[in-house]
Amino acid sequence: MFSPQTMGFVLSLLVFLSTQTRHERFHAPTNPMLLRKAEKIKIEFAGIEAANEIRIRFNGKPRPLGAKDCIITPTTTVLAVQMADTTTARLTTGSLEYRQNYSIAISGIGEKPLLPTGILDDFYSEKPLGHHLENDNSVFRLFAPRATKVRLFVFERHDQENGSEQDMRRDDEGVWEFFAKENLAGKYYGYSVGGPAGAEEMFDAATIIADPYSRAVATCNEVAHPGRTLILPPDNFDWRGDSFTKIPMEDLIIYEMHVRDLTAHPSSGVSPELYGSYRGLIESGKTGGMDYIKSLGVNAIELLPVQDFGNLELLPPAADGKQAESGWQQNHWGYMTSHFFAPESYYATGGTLKFGAWAGEDGRQARELKEVVRVFHQNGIAVILDVVYNHVSQYNQNSFKYIDKKYYFRLDGDGEFLNKSGCFNDFKTERPMSRRMILDSVEYWMREFHIDGFRFDLAAMIDWETCDAILKKAREINP
Repeated sequence: MFSPQTMGFVLSLLVFLSTQTRHERFHAPTNPMLLRKAEKIKIEFAGIEAANEIRIRFNGKPRPLGAKDCIITPTTTVLAVQMADTTTARLTTGSLEYRQNYSIAISGIGEKPLLPTGILDDFYSEKPLGHHLENDNSVFRLFAPRATKVRLFVFERHDQENGSEQDMRRDDEGVWEFFAKENLAGKYYGYSVGGPAGAEEMFDAATIIADPYSRAVATCNEVAHPGRTLILPPDNFDWRGDSFTKIPMEDLIIYEMHVRDLTAHPSSGVSPELYGSYRGLIESGKTGGMDYIKSLGVNAIELLPVQDFGNLELLPPAADGKQAESGWQQNHWGYMTSHFFAPESYYATGGTLKFGAWAGEDGRQARELKEVVRVFHQNGIAVILDVVYNHVSQYNQNSFKYIDKKYYFRLDGDGEFLNKSGCFNDFKTERPMSRRMILDSVEYWMREFHIDGFRFDLAAMIDWETCDAILKKAREINP
């Protein structure tokens, strides 16, 4: 026997189904396959895979295509067209140059830019990138295979507009280099990168960017977050015998925390000059900070992002469509990384977000974060970093955008940034030198800052080969 409640549900279901049947009887079919047949075939993406190969992805199965149906601009011969599968064509062509912008038009279907895809993946270098001292020389290296000119600017002050200028030379692996026969510790530098012109390019020889391998960076509090790389002197930090913690994974009790929030309020009891700072976390004998964390009984902290990030972002327009007077708002949480090797300077002592002011100009943020790790380790607490390698900020003057948007970011068929992250520029982790940057960054934080582990923001957006390489590299350093 059915209960009254069950009978009521069954009757409701039957009414719903009968309603659906009547609805479908008087409306056009919504079968996706039927709709697909009615769609006009278009080019979704066209990429240069090799010097003589193009791959084109369509939104459906195109009609049979021949070489005469395809026109490449600037003029390049199409020798043959083969279908790799029902929606992907492989074109054999005359020689294609990886620094030239091309487009392809297919008769009756449409036109798309030809974006450099696999053709760039052969460029790879093991040379140390960024600034290094080698045989008493200051060596600067930047990977930018599609660039046509790279200049190095060295400044005496972080806010200096004009510095000494040098042309860099490119090697066969796509690395631009400059050797200076002096120790430049304490000075600041940046690069300008010129490259192919085109609607979907971002090369701008008039813009000076910080080194993407910056160990410390002075940044200006603006939405664009412009920065100059600070050349730190050789590290003489006294770790006092510190190493990684040795807590089994299954025994971890992790407390996720925001550096500033933990001690920003006077109720934390820390000294006012240390509110919301790295050093505020480790001031002993206070209500907040270290003593509070120890009272919880946790054995690991996970710091929300402390890699240098864009602190200010554009305000969205108000309901009436007008922009707010200030035009900007604070990015509090830090999930818009700008420099993957440099500690965030806002959390250092004296940190400020005053609009137009500079932060991080003396590099103290690196030393103060090391002090945090050392003290937590002395108290048996592991330090984990929340890291963001899947995207950069929508607004800021991120170095990778100006070094080569087409190399470092995932793009749609029109050459615009993809936005699966929700942050408007998804990082192309599968590129060989993008992957190397991530691995170099993970290794740097472990060796230089004794970081015990990582939490990867939107980890599913990092390709599996890179994920596996990260795990292997990290376990080689700290099993």
